[in-house]
Parts: sequence; structure tokens; C-alpha cells
Amino acid sequence: GTLGLLLLTDLTAGEIVRGKMLACGLTSFLVLLGALPALMFPVLAGGVTGSEAAMTGIGLLNTLFVALAAGLWMSTLFRERRHAIPATLGLLAALAFGPEVLGNSVFGPTATSVFRLFGLAGWMTAAQLPVVLSPLFAFWLAITHALGWVFLWRATVTLAATWQDQPHKQFRE
Repeated sequence: GTLGLLLLTDLTAGEIVRGKMLACGLTSFLVLLGALPALMFPVLAGGVTGSEAAMTGIGLLNTLFVALAAGLWMSTLFRERRHAIPATLGLLAALAFGPEVLGNSVFGPTATSVFRLFGLAGWMTAAQLPVVLSPLFAFWLAITHALGWVFLWRATVTLAATWQDQPHKQFRE
């Protein structure tokens, strides 16, 4: 509820988006950071390698960044939280499951595992691949990280272009 007050200051739209990202992202990052040591229990038990655990941690951090950036973009498109939250969840669901559903419907169930790599959660599949295919994980990381920056850029552009006070309207009684 403070966006209207922030727009009265001399801050640019990019500074506001970065500040909101830092404020929302810091809490989420610290919660995720507190949960990351739990990823080391399977390593200690010998179930997974350290590189798989590291790729899982990096994938979780990157997915958090993309989700926060998508939420900021949707919150600049919609003035009310009750519209922005379902839009964000819909966008993230489309990013996570869209490629897998599309691959299954177009190419059949045999192509589902390949198209799973193109989703937002493709890091889970890429982290389980042999070490020879670890460049695929780096490619996935770069693409989804770039997608997060595109969402932040869109949030900045949308905020600068559309968030204005509505003109005063006369209502008849």
C-alpha cells in the first residue's frame, strides 16, 4: 500500500522496483538460505553427490529470483493484490508446467522428459543428469536467470508507463 507514496518522491521506477525486490526478496532469500543446509543430509548419507546438491541449491535460488520478479511484474500490471496473486501463480504455473504439457500433447508421452527441461523446474531434471551434461544445467540457469531480468525490466517499464493517479471523476448523486 505504499507504492502511491513512493511515486510522490523523486525516485525512478527502476529504483522503486529494485527496492521492492530487495525488500521482498531478502526475507524469502533468508528463509531459503536457512533451509539449504538440509540439502546436505542426503550428501552425508551418501545418496547424492555434492555437485548435485550444489546444483539443487543454485536452482532453488534462481527459481526464487524468477518467481519474485514475476510477482513484481504482475503487481505493476494490477492495482489490487487479489488480482496480482492469481496472475502471478498462473504465470509461474505456465512457466513450470507449460513446456511439459505442450510436449506431451504435441509429441506424445515419450517426449515429456525432454520437454521437462524447458520448464521453470528444469533444474531438477538437469541436476540429475550425468556430469557430462552439466553444461545443460548452466544453459538452463542462464536462460531462466535472463527471464527473471526480463520480468524485472517489464515491471520497471510497466510501472513507469501505467501507474498514475486516476483523474478525478465527478459522480452524480
